[in-house]
Amino acid sequence: YKDPLLTRLHQVRDSQDDMREALVRRIPFNESVIASFDFLSHLSNRDGVYAFYNIWLGKNLLTKGPYYFPRTVKYALIDLEDPWLKTAYADDPKGVGERVDKFLQDGWIISSRSRGILLLHRSEQ
Repeated sequence: YKDPLLTRLHQVRDSQDDMREALVRRIPFNESVIASFDFLSHLSNRDGVYAFYNIWLGKNLLTKGPYYFPRTVKYALIDLEDPWLKTAYADDPKGVGERVDKFLQDGWIISSRSRGILLLHRSEQ
């Protein structure tokens, strides 16, 4: 994971930064959210913030046990171009691909999209 870490340490803004900020603001403050790594710090002052990397890993990164995603979460902010995700996919394309596809097909509706960044909402079930 060395290369993705180094790319995350740079301080250069890119063309998606304004869109990222706008998408974070579109998530109601009182709602739970699952998000890609880069968004976690921007959402950390909320209750109910979940890390998308547990989904594509297929386990809880901290406990190494199974990951149980709460069905009460109504928002997802996912960057499909996340370098950590891309590295994991390169290492295990079948497993990571299946886990991400299963997640995305589980009642999520795309609210907004900008290149590989998706803001998803799950309606009441």
